Amino acid sequence: MKKIKWTSKKFVFASGAIVITALAFITGKKINDFAAAPEGERDCNFAYPKGDVNTELVINYVTLNDAGVEIQQSGGSINDAS
Repeated sequence: MKKIKWTSKKFVFASGAIVITALAFITGKKINDFAAAPEGERDCNFAYPKGDVNTELVINYVTLNDAGVEIQQSGGSINDAS
């Protein structure tokens, strides 16, 4: 029986080809799984967030002056692409 040289060009090429083929196969399988049609109806009977009984809407208002942000135009024109 002939010993395999671990640094042989044929061995390195064959190993690389096997690894690349395996990665291509796994990637193709994942792409096929993601592109497939749904297996069934969605299970959308949950309430988010769980256990929260407070349904009151809270709106926080912040003005630019309160935030300490100063906005000014130093020259030229605003290009709003309209």
